[in-house]
Amino acid sequence: MSQDHPSLQQPGSADHRSARLTELDTEYQAVEAQLDVVRSTHEIDGSTAKPITRTPAQKKFYGSDQCQLARESLQRLADDDNYTTTAGYLHGSDQPFVERHLDYLSTHPGVNVEGYLSNLRLMTRVRR
Repeated sequence: MSQDHPSLQQPGSADHRSARLTELDTEYQAVEAQLDVVRSTHEIDGSTAKPITRTPAQKKFYGSDQCQLARESLQRLADDDNYTTTAGYLHGSDQPFVERHLDYLSTHPGVNVEGYLSNLRLMTRVRR
């Protein structure tokens, strides 16, 4: 272990807290990445996760590079305060923004993904 590891630093020191926060942030990001994988393959209802049944076309889309690029673009939109990505009018659906739109794209293979994302940016942009 290096001297930078939190367990070797003086507990309570600023360096110890900073190193521990960095360590926790790294762990959090790893868990979030794992959760994204589960969300893309399972329907989460409360504390249970059921495998999602997908058609061959949907499986093909979710396994494609196009899906990965769409996921990254949608996540950037969701993280950007300049876009409204929460929908209060969707009753009975607590599906996250990214998954909701990936699901749409997977069930509509004829949709131009770049055009869809461009239109989504226009519709969700916050006007100030």
